[in-house]
Amino acid sequence: MEKWRSFLGWLPVILTGLLFNYAYLKYRDDIFVWSLILLFLLGTIFLITLFWTLVMGVARFRRSRSLKSLLPGLAGVGLLLLVTVTHHCLNHIYRSPLLLQAGYDGQYTGAWFAFRQDGSYQFCNTRNPERRFYNGSYSIQDSLIKLASAGIDQMVCARSLAIRKVKLRDSSSRNMLFQIDNLHRVIEHSPGFLVYVDRRSPSLAGRPK
Repeated sequence: MEKWRSFLGWLPVILTGLLFNYAYLKYRDDIFVWSLILLFLLGTIFLITLFWTLVMGVARFRRSRSLKSLLPGLAGVGLLLLVTVTHHCLNHIYRSPLLLQAGYDGQYTGAWFAFRQDGSYQFCNTRNPERRFYNGSYSIQDSLIKLASAGIDQMVCARSLAIRKVKLRDSSSRNMLFQIDNLHRVIEHSPGFLVYVDRRSPSLAGRPK
């Protein structure tokens, strides 16, 4: 019976803490109202559970003088610190200077890539009123970009992207970012992204493949 009581003392704070950490990583950049409500509810439940666990742990410690009574509360504090460290690390990633940005803007939808100089990227997919963000790493060689993984929100299916110059309807030329296959062919029916920011070397910025 004592073992079950000890287990039940750990379960609420660990479960709510892990759920809040997972939701924070998944939805921290999401501005969709239901995602924000979910984050708020999970965070509130976690903090209430943590406070209750700490109070109960201190009460048991006063009776038994056993440090084991404080462990569930300390574990909850550790999970809270984990969220803080995660928030700091992710904000530090976004401080890296922008190297390349490309996107497209439809009437009700839109998407963009932001590639940073530290090898990280962020992809945003907008479907009114929902807006979702995805983060990852990449490598770049000349005008070829290789993502660490493919399959981003059912929109980006390829790992390889290429910057190529295309003619627009007004006869002007602009660089665009395309998804390509293993033979460097543009994948049919995949969206192209207009390059807005290109801070590669001037020779590369004017010489897409």
